[in-house]
Amino acid sequence: MKSVFDTLPEPIVNQLEGLTKNPRFPWYWLDDTTYMTSDHDGLKAHSFSHQLIDEYEPVSEQTGLFESALHCIADKCDARVYRHISCTIRIVLS
Repeated sequence: MKSVFDTLPEPIVNQLEGLTKNPRFPWYWLDDTTYMTSDHDGLKAHSFSHQLIDEYEPVSEQTGLFESALHCIADKCDARVYRHISCTIRIVLS
């Protein structure tokens, strides 16, 4: 599997890595993170999360950096990012 980091410019990767590994970066505990596996079984797990956008509005000081990364990934995939479609965006560690 190819990492999304392979599609990002090195300065953005370095910023994202430095930011998310910083002990001051606010990660929040989620008791239930449900996601689908490749065989469509729903799995529930615990995870840490940081919400970037809620109800179409940025709620994190770091939203801009993550949006820049998302646009770089979309460009490599010949896709477009429609901000109004994503009402809630979280990054999750699980």
